[in-house]
Amino acid sequence: RDWVSDAERAMRGLLNEAKKVIIIGHGMGGLLALILAANNRDSIDSLVLAAPSIELPNPVWTQIRLQVLQPMVQQTFRRWSLPPDYTDRKQRKTDSNYHWAPMDTILSFFELIEMTRTRLKDVSAPLLIIQSKRDATVSLDGPKIIRAGIATPPEWKQIKWFTQSGHELFRDIEREEVTNTVVHYVMERVDRHDIHRNGNSVK
Repeated sequence: RDWVSDAERAMRGLLNEAKKVIIIGHGMGGLLALILAANNRDSIDSLVLAAPSIELPNPVWTQIRLQVLQPMVQQTFRRWSLPPDYTDRKQRKTDSNYHWAPMDTILSFFELIEMTRTRLKDVSAPLLIIQSKRDATVSLDGPKIIRAGIATPPEWKQIKWFTQSGHELFRDIEREEVTNTVVHYVMERVDRHDIHRNGNSVK
């Protein structure tokens, strides 16, 4: 609830300056982006989801057993390891991400996954999903689950696959191509609004 509230607060700040927003979320941020889109359909122009964490590589163990055994897990395991997921070895050495998380936080994360899954049908915004086939942190089924679950028309649902990066798409070996893909999509959305606002001209 705290994660969603923080995201909602940030979005309201943007809506003080614009009528609609484009949300870009990586990993767990992709789940928050989907929930914001479900809660604020009239305020969201579109979404960019990078390696969204809607499904993990071992869903039976991570999403079911850990939740059923929650008291035991909390007593036995206080931390959850978060190993770096890069193809670029230089990035592994300079990685500044957290290398572990408290188990309470991980259990909350599983709750967020389940909550997001129940809200997919309420999402109708255009979206772009970018995902690497070498991602070891999230399941490669995630983009298909989201595409099938949301109410967005088929022509507004795009998936762009990368082949060399790990989970850290914006910092790994294909980072320039990933960034350019996102910028191009965002500019297309901005230009579309300018055309609607100004007739046939683009600002």
